[in-house]
Amino acid sequence: MLSPMSTPDPAVDPGPYFDDLTVGQVLEPAPAVTIDEGEAAVYQAICGDPLA
Repeated sequence: MLSPMSTPDPAVDPGPYFDDLTVGQVLEPAPAVTIDEGEAAVYQAICGDPLA
C-alpha cells in the first residue's frame, strides 16, 4: 500500500512584524553573503544593469 504524499510545511519567517517593533530596538544584521560572477550576471539580467 502506498503512503499518501506529505506536503511540505509552509515557510516560517522568524522576523518580527512591523507591529512588533519598538522605538530604539536593535535588530541583528543579516549574515554577509559573497556572490560570484554568475550570480551577479543573473541579478543584472533580471533587474538590469544601471551602469550599462
